[in-house]
Amino acid sequence: MIDAFLVFFLVSLIPIAFLGIGGPTEAALFTAWRWLQVVTFLGASAWVLYQLARRDWRGLVVLLLLALVVAYFGLSYSGIAWDAQIEYHRVLLLAIRYGGLTEGYRHGVVSWVLGYPPGTSLSVAFYRSLHLLSPNVAQELLFLLWSGAFFVRHLRHVDLPGKLLFFAIILVDTRFLWHLTYFYNNLFYALIWAELALAPLFGSPMRPWETCGSALVLVWLRPQWEIAAIPIATGALATLLASPTWTKRLLRDAGVVTAAALVVARLAASYWQNAVGELGRLLNGHTVQVLDQLRTHPDFPALHVDVDTKAFMQQAPHTPALLSKESANAVAWAYHVSVDRYPLYFAALAALALLALVTLRRRGLAFLAPMLGPFIVMIGTAVFARSVASYQANEWALERLQIIVPILAAGVATALHQALRERRVS
Repeated sequence: MIDAFLVFFLVSLIPIAFLGIGGPTEAALFTAWRWLQVVTFLGASAWVLYQLARRDWRGLVVLLLLALVVAYFGLSYSGIAWDAQIEYHRVLLLAIRYGGLTEGYRHGVVSWVLGYPPGTSLSVAFYRSLHLLSPNVAQELLFLLWSGAFFVRHLRHVDLPGKLLFFAIILVDTRFLWHLTYFYNNLFYALIWAELALAPLFGSPMRPWETCGSALVLVWLRPQWEIAAIPIATGALATLLASPTWTKRLLRDAGVVTAAALVVARLAASYWQNAVGELGRLLNGHTVQVLDQLRTHPDFPALHVDVDTKAFMQQAPHTPALLSKESANAVAWAYHVSVDRYPLYFAALAALALLALVTLRRRGLAFLAPMLGPFIVMIGTAVFARSVASYQANEWALERLQIIVPILAAGVATALHQALRERRVS
């Protein structure tokens, strides 16, 4: 089975690979890519629908019901509500206008957009080619594509109640519905994370190219390869624990694939950091040109204000030791932020893992792996706090990163339902 959603995303991120080329060459590549993306999206969607109609008509029924629910959210709001996404979306519009991401960033003016790759904006670029209402609608279509691909790739042996259970658990969470309604990058990041962590529980672990491809997508949605390492590692652990026996070949293959995915993530993050330097120089140069033009040919009366300031030396912030009270406080803060936002889902993950251990014994160990990811994020906050003294100002960012928790809880519940069903049948 082909992971159609992953294939689509890999195609969608192609423009990041030829950043810096510029000129007519990049414009031609970018134009060709825009139509390749449309073809890929239509082809992936058609393939998923064909596979569901051929092999899993129950999944097709669930997907159609899900489409009705998703259509309500997709059509309920046509704008982009979040300031960061407005800026990243503007980079996409500038790229379409001037022919390529390099020109899009050069005309972007706002330098802080270089902090993240434009992966999410690229993923919905087909909405402009197909003249859809908004990127929100495109995001809903991609969520449906992920759902159908997840059915075909991982849930093909799950019965109808299990499929309904999976999406019922996700869609009752208001924060997940927020991400579904408003165009935002954490939704796609969480969906790919969930697939890495949950696939082994359904007896369909990721292939080597899928694991490496997912690592690339994760890093080009969010450039911190250390965070991408969490689903890569938990997915590998789940694969090992889900295996009835450990052989040298299994351990070797898991180690090689995990190492390869981590290398891909590290190289992809380094590539983006190098690209940021070049894009930053282009952006600054363009800003200087615009200011010079305004000084030479002002179209409006400019107000010039001189502000007298006093220079002062600012002491470097104290960097706490990794094993210190400050680090413990950072972890405690991350724990309370995460658990307070998703109390029911954290409790469900713990209860389901315990139930799996009691009922499935050795096989139930695999159900512990997915829940490790959110807790590793909390522990990793101690490392983040050492370099960013104002880390508590990122409370919303942590909350949105933990949107993975409802999806993991839904996947663990569905996998446990299927495992218990198979045991009763046998």
